[in-house]
Amino acid sequence: MIKENDCIEIEYSAFEAESKALFDTTNESIAKKHGLSGENKSFAPIKIIAGKNYVVKGLDESFIGKKEGDSYKINVPFSKGFGAWSSKLTENIKINVFTEKKINPAKGMFVNIDGRTARVVFASNRVVKVDYNHPLAGKDLIYEAKILKILKNDDEKIECIIKSLLGEEFSPKISENEIKIISKIEIPEQIKEMLKKEIKETLKKDYKLVFEKE
Repeated sequence: MIKENDCIEIEYSAFEAESKALFDTTNESIAKKHGLSGENKSFAPIKIIAGKNYVVKGLDESFIGKKEGDSYKINVPFSKGFGAWSSKLTENIKINVFTEKKINPAKGMFVNIDGRTARVVFASNRVVKVDYNHPLAGKDLIYEAKILKILKNDDEKIECIIKSLLGEEFSPKISENEIKIISKIEIPEQIKEMLKKEIKETLKKDYKLVFEKE
């Protein structure tokens, strides 16, 4: 059975409970069936560490106690999904802030405001109201999930942790006591420390982490 800190491979499809609209899936055929665009998304099972909130809390909690091969559906309340909607996360911004950046804001458009993503709620010739809440804030969700595999050996677990934190393009080179991660970009120190912590907690062993830039 799955315990906290176990590395697992899963597939899932996620729906907004009220409308039954699909908003995320690891399955390409399901995405196509529901008209979900996959232009910048790869559809494939994902590997995560159970209990570490790499997915929404309600789904993450559901893994504990499950077995390899289990397939199930769960209802996730907004409090364990993307949180409650808050009026404090809305803002009125003068239209010239957008026009100076050659942006023509329209209702429903997503814009970047000082590094924060927001959705345009209302736009006039004087002011634009934007919403920083997650688009699914305040929405109950439904997840259909399947546990494909519980990863057993250290190599699989290490790869799971690294790809969970850094992305699928990172593949570590693992020797007896050393993990080498080669990347094209500089990995921030905070992420390096998170990797060290996750590997030690999950594998109960001290590995030497070596970071090299191509």
